[in-house]
Parts: sequence; C-alpha cells; structure tokens
Amino acid sequence: MIAWASIGLWSPSAITYGDDRITPIKSVGNADHLWIYRTVPDANSKHPGVTFAYGQSLDSGLRFRGFRGGEFGGYIAASAIRGDNLHVFYRDGSHYRLRFVQRVASELPRDDDFPELTAPGDVVPLAVYGDTESDAVYAIVATRSVLDLPLHIQPANEASTDVTTNGQQVQKPIATAASVIDMDQPPPLHSLVRYHRGAWQFVTLCPVELESASFHRLAAGRDSFAILFASSEDDSNLKLSFGTLNGWQPPARGPNISPSNVIGFLNNRKVYTVVSIERTDDTIPPIVKAHQWLDGVWKAGEPFQFDLQESQTVGTEIAATRYGEDIALAFEATSEGSTSVWSGVWPPSGGAPSIESAEVTPLRQKSAGSAASQNVSIAIAIMLSALLFVVFVRRTPSLFVEMETPPGYTLAGFGKRASAFSIDLFVVALVAVPLFVTPWITANFTPGDDFQRELSYLLETDPNAAFAPWAKVLLLFVAYSMAMELAFRATIGKLALGLQVCSTSGKPCSSLSVIVRNLLRFELYYKGSFLPLAMLVILTRNHQRLGDLVAGTLVVERQKTAPTPQNDSQ
Repeated sequence: MIAWASIGLWSPSAITYGDDRITPIKSVGNADHLWIYRTVPDANSKHPGVTFAYGQSLDSGLRFRGFRGGEFGGYIAASAIRGDNLHVFYRDGSHYRLRFVQRVASELPRDDDFPELTAPGDVVPLAVYGDTESDAVYAIVATRSVLDLPLHIQPANEASTDVTTNGQQVQKPIATAASVIDMDQPPPLHSLVRYHRGAWQFVTLCPVELESASFHRLAAGRDSFAILFASSEDDSNLKLSFGTLNGWQPPARGPNISPSNVIGFLNNRKVYTVVSIERTDDTIPPIVKAHQWLDGVWKAGEPFQFDLQESQTVGTEIAATRYGEDIALAFEATSEGSTSVWSGVWPPSGGAPSIESAEVTPLRQKSAGSAASQNVSIAIAIMLSALLFVVFVRRTPSLFVEMETPPGYTLAGFGKRASAFSIDLFVVALVAVPLFVTPWITANFTPGDDFQRELSYLLETDPNAAFAPWAKVLLLFVAYSMAMELAFRATIGKLALGLQVCSTSGKPCSSLSVIVRNLLRFELYYKGSFLPLAMLVILTRNHQRLGDLVAGTLVVERQKTAPTPQNDSQ
C-alpha cells in the first residue's frame, strides 16, 4: 500500500456550538486509519472530554468503532497521524502519542498512552502535519523556541557525537538550530520542526510572509513542504508557499476561495489538495469541492454528492482529511430531530462517494448499571456455590422428593443428556448462525483482524452489542426446547437418543412444568454459571438440573431390553 502523509487541522479559537460540544468535528487520516473527534463537556471532570471514533475502510464499507482515549481531558489543539501512531497536542502544550493497534486492544492497561516531549517552548504548534513516508510529525512553532534543537540533517563533519582525540573517546556536540540561524539579523518569527524517534529536530526557517498571516495550513514530507496561508492585510486571498531544505519559493496564488471556507489541506505524493465548503441553507447539502494543484494550476473537481437517506439533511459542520487515495468527510446529519456524525469517502474528482457514508459511533462509556450487573452475577455465583455445597455434602434421599420413572425407563445419565444438548445446539445453530451470528460478525468485526482482541474490546466498550446475538440465540433455544417438549415431551436431541421428560411421579409432565423447566436455564443466562449448574446433573440424587428441581421434572431414557436366552434343545 502506498504510503502518504496525513494532516491535522486546528483553528486557534475554540468554537462553541451548544451544550453538547465545545469544538467542531475534527478528523485526521492516512492509508490505514481514520480518526474523528470532538471536544465535549465532561460532567465528571473539570476538564472537557473528547469523543473518539476510529474507522477502517474495506470492500464492505466504512466501519467505525469506539477508540479508547476518553480518559484524556482538555482541549485538543491539533492532531496528526504517522503510520499507526496518533499524535495529540493539547492546548496546555502537552503532547501524547497513542498507537491505534494498542488502543483497540482492551486487554492492555489504561496507561498504554505515551506522554512524549512537549512541543518546543511548551507552546501549541501553529499547525501540524503527519507524514508516513518519513515517519515524522512536522510542526510550525516560534523560532525563539527552537534554538536548542538538533538539526534534522547534520553537517557531514558533525554527524557523529563520538570522536576519538589522542586515543580517548569524547563527546562532540551535535549542531543545533542556533548554529545555522544568523542571530545578527532578525530571523523569521516561525520555524519548521519535526518530531522523529522521540525527539524534536529543527528543519528550516519559515518564509517571512507567514509573519502577517491570520490563517495557516501545513503539508510536509521527507524533502518538501507546503504552507497554505492568508495575510491578515488581505485575508480574502489564499497563498501557497513551497519549500525544501534549501529555501522557499515565492508564494503562489491559492485557489479562488475564502480562507474561512477551507476545511482541509491535503498532500498525496506532492499533489496538494484544498477542500472547500460553500455554506448554504441547512436544509440543502452544502457544496464541497476539492481543488488540486496540478501543473501550476488549480483545478476544481465536481461537488461531492451526499448520498444519504431522504429524511436526512447535512449541516455545514464538516471536516476533511486524506484517507487512502481519496478524501474522507466527517459531517453532521440530522434526521427527525436527531443529529449524529457520519463519514464517507470520495475521490478528489468529486461526484458520488467511493465508499458510502456510515454513522460514526462515539466511544460508549460503561454505564452505572454495569457495576450493578456484576454484583448480581457475583451474588448468583455465591448462591450457586452454596447450593452445590449443600447438594454435595447432604446427598441424602430427604434432600429432594422421591422419584418414580415410567415403566421401561430409567434415569438418564449425564453423558446422554450432554450428547442430546449438543445435538440440540447444532439444530439451533443451523438457524441462528445465518439469522443472528453472521450479520453481527459482519457489523462488528473486520476480516483479518485478531478476533479475540476485537471481541475483548467490544465486550469492554459495548457489552450490549457484544451479547446481543447470544441473547437472540438463547431465546431461540428456549423457544425451540419449549415447543418440542410441549409437543413431544422431548427435543430432537432427546428423541435421537431415546430420552424423554416426565414428572417426578413417573407420569407425563404438565405443560406448566415444561414451560418452567425451560425458562429456568440459569446455566445459559449468566456467564460463568454453566459449569457449576451443569454439575447439578451429576451431584443431585435424581440427576436434575436447576430447572428440573423447580419444575419437578426428570429426564429419563428407555431401558435396553435384555436379550432372551435361547434354549439349546440338543
């Protein structure tokens, strides 16, 4: 897969949209990852929280899942992606690096985030940009804060820090930004730096035209850089400066759009793209276009088509980023008074999306009911353990009612009942897998990923979604067992092995008993209780599970007829 750069966008002023948001939607992406976020109020902290979402694009469509990171509070000033690394810059000057592959692995501890060096001068960068090819994050910062940084490319005679003098090894200082900046002349106010392998490095001074700019966007790579900006004196015209380590070219004219309409500045193998939005009435989809710098000319593509449901309307809050060879848009869509975030992928030429839009599901925090549910499970486990202890220690005829089996039948053993249960599971699976399980796997898992890791993450972030197919399978199994036993007093598995359900008096069990014994399947309802409750069949005197004990039923098997001995007349 072709490596290319990803961009992080930031506006210096926070924008308030209402009680449920502090900053507008932001997004960054690269060939493998798409991250969409928004700063939101956090009732449990004095700092605002962040809504995270993580996406993957496959042939089956754009998928999103919660991206753990809600424990981080504060305003996100800028972010960028390089490879599998997400870099987050907060407005207090702190800088964090998070790995996507680790943030979706729920078995890792909560401190699997890596606080890195703060930005030079402990200030928020003016703009940032992540580049996969050079494995670096580039930033525009104040020149006064970079003087002590080492050079990105060291002079040949000063590339090594270890030199030998008179047979002794000594440390030779690495050249720093101060050694190449002429301090006798006032240098430009801003410099370009990069974060690589855990350290900041000085790259080059920025053009002086940037000093009076009121709008900035950055795109940078291994050997070339571009800054999109607008002068505060003439903020109606965009300008574009190209640069290398050898200097900057005179600014070129940007696309004929207002800086306030720019929602993305992207780079793909030195093809620079500006994504703009023309704000219209909220009831009409806004006009979004990509303007590409090709052969020294800005060429605009067709408007992006928002192919959503008829009842949905697209607002003007939209963020754009690079995703593979295409452009991903994150936007708000309103339907029947409910507003949610969606995202799709379009080719730079515009028109219909190359990947249909999908709703972005934010991180689901664990509800207060989760702790209560765990306490209930613990209490049930304790009661089951106590019941097993009583059954095991007091295995006497007086513990349970005396039983009688129908003529020609005897109590079914654990092995026969387990085999019948397995057959019934197979029968139910033939219906449940295509009906419930396969759609659930398709909706929640990505082909090729570690299924166990993905399931663990889903269990942590959205337990209801994780257990949804199991609940449906359970209901189907209970309904199947109940219907078969009401009709034939045996399921398909029991019929195949010659088993039957009857009352403890040896008579056919009533319909109420069948319903009760099938509803009381606690060994299936609660995780971790299957084994202890299944052991009841072995430990109880009459080989009864919990449902049998309450309903007063037995599972019996037909006795094998002993062969009649033949008389030898000879």
